[in-house]
Amino acid sequence: MLRCCLVLAVGALTLLGSAARLQAQQVTADCQIEDVMACISQAEAGDPHAQYSLGGMYDAGRGARQDHTEAERWYRLAAAQGNAGAQRELGWRYASGLGVDKDDEEAVRWFRQAATQGDAAAQVSLGVMYDTGRGVAQSSAEAVRWYRLAAVQGNAAAQVNLGTSYATGEGVRRDYSRAYLWLSLAVDSSEFGDRADRLKARDALTPHLSSTQRARVQTQARRCKASGFKDCGEPTR
Repeated sequence: MLRCCLVLAVGALTLLGSAARLQAQQVTADCQIEDVMACISQAEAGDPHAQYSLGGMYDAGRGARQDHTEAERWYRLAAAQGNAGAQRELGWRYASGLGVDKDDEEAVRWFRQAATQGDAAAQVSLGVMYDTGRGVAQSSAEAVRWYRLAAVQGNAAAQVNLGTSYATGEGVRRDYSRAYLWLSLAVDSSEFGDRADRLKARDALTPHLSSTQRARVQTQARRCKASGFKDCGEPTR
């Protein structure tokens, strides 16, 4: 029942939505909106950062007409050179069927390539694929591993999913204090979804913790955030 309430409150087990995708595209690579021609020149010369940036411009209609097909072309060129952002974008396309035939296995392949390079948005998306068994054998434990890697980078979607996993005991030992910690950190973020929904999800855990326990966790959450999410008490692997 708790899992149901948490998921309804925050839409936790979903791939990152379009707002988060556009935020992920706000890269500071070689391209600037004010100089699209220079960006195109750099991309055509083979610069993977410029190729990814140009793909983002076409995708969002920022500095260029919106053209998802052209965006995909530049993402593929950048992804082939190992650009994690472009690999993540291709994963999202295959997961959603945007401009390509929907293919969960191909989505997982691209998410994994980006995730293993440390891309937090790809890590949480790969975690969701494991959690839901899309394109890969279902494994809550593997999902938690990827959520954790993204959560300690400050990714709010991963923090929500990790907190939900601790609350339900799926893929990790149930621990209401850890759940409250990660959902509290997600509440403080402006990065993902509706703050009110995240607050509701965290507060659903209140009956499971005393006021003293909640205060202790809030202190730990402040320490975790102040350390850049390095001192959060999570396993390092």
